[in-house]
Amino acid sequence: PCPPPAACPPGNLPLDGAYVWLPGLPEDNVVPFLDELAGLNIRLVLTQYAREPGDEQPDAFVWSRGCPGIIGTVLDAAQARGMAVYAGLTYGGLGFYLEPRASAIIADIDATAAELAARYGSNPAFAGWYITDEPELAAARDPSVYVDYYARAMRAIRAHSGKPVVVSPYLKGAGTRTPEEIGRRSRDFLAATGVNILNWQDSVGAGDINIGWPGRGTAPTSGDYFRAIAAAVGRDRAWADIELFTTSLRGYTGGGYQPTCMARLGRQIALAGDSVGRRTTWINQRHMSAAAADAFPGADRLLAAYGAWYEGAGRFVAPASYAWVTAPDPRYADRGNEPFNRASGDPKSYLDAEWTGVCGDLVIEIDMGSPRTVDFVARELLHLEWMNIRYPSAMEVSFSADKSAWSAPGITELGFEGENG
Repeated sequence: PCPPPAACPPGNLPLDGAYVWLPGLPEDNVVPFLDELAGLNIRLVLTQYAREPGDEQPDAFVWSRGCPGIIGTVLDAAQARGMAVYAGLTYGGLGFYLEPRASAIIADIDATAAELAARYGSNPAFAGWYITDEPELAAARDPSVYVDYYARAMRAIRAHSGKPVVVSPYLKGAGTRTPEEIGRRSRDFLAATGVNILNWQDSVGAGDINIGWPGRGTAPTSGDYFRAIAAAVGRDRAWADIELFTTSLRGYTGGGYQPTCMARLGRQIALAGDSVGRRTTWINQRHMSAAAADAFPGADRLLAAYGAWYEGAGRFVAPASYAWVTAPDPRYADRGNEPFNRASGDPKSYLDAEWTGVCGDLVIEIDMGSPRTVDFVARELLHLEWMNIRYPSAMEVSFSADKSAWSAPGITELGFEGENG
């Protein structure tokens, strides 16, 4: 069992920043959610955006739900908890850097920065700004196409505030580019735009970036990229944004945007390591929370697993033994303790040895050795329609003291559409 987040020893919990999606954060949920973040030793909050395109006029921007008032609520709650806030500005969307749309967005960034600086600039928790739209610095053939937009956005912000500014590019699409090239692109972008900090998304969820799966050979890992970026721009200007959601081979849909497994998350955190200035997340609010009003099913499970993974913040309950009642297919056999070895399977390779495959209903019997309290039972799953590998429709769990009389099964439906990944 895991203690409440506030009881988790801060020194053992490595994530120290979190994005917050303001339209999904009701006013009365701010305090309990920030209490939870503070209990996890998260001391930095980045609000995603304050304004967004209108429904009928995409180039005319409107305040996002709850804004600007809820920004003040977040700042006050953060100040009371010793947290810092970077305030998101205007979300432009597709083609944000192209004219004539770019000029409309920059004008709104100017007006939004002016209003937020006037309203909240004196709040001690107001630490910086976040330019919401994300440049494809890794994937773009010519990343300089983004320079003019961000340089103009910086000039608009600097007319009202000298606080540091964060931009969040993503590693998805890096392809054959070396970590050193991504480092050079980072350095050149900062020098050309005046942006202070790059919070690089690790793209392990959105772009299945390598975290050291054996089948990927010498492909760079997210850690290789982070080290090269930090070497090029300096540790304090290179942050890591750790994606908490499951990998989809198509994008943010279906099974591709649910809370991930702790085995994968633990590896992502380890790869970011201390090479970066901060390790932030996208997004506790949906994927790793028991307090957020719009948390997805399984977010409380990942929160408990995160606490249990790091020493002193709970425990994993390991079985004394287990037996497959339904034998695995010999082509995808269990090499020994695979269900409990804290390793993650490669979402791009059904042949990864970490996957164990069963035809039909999977039944496994687990012997705890002695009576134990179990809060969550979870499995990492693979879904590849073209290989006829599919998520189960539901999981059933029964308990027995003597392996004879079993409790009525607790049944959890899958709850979302299967998505390759």
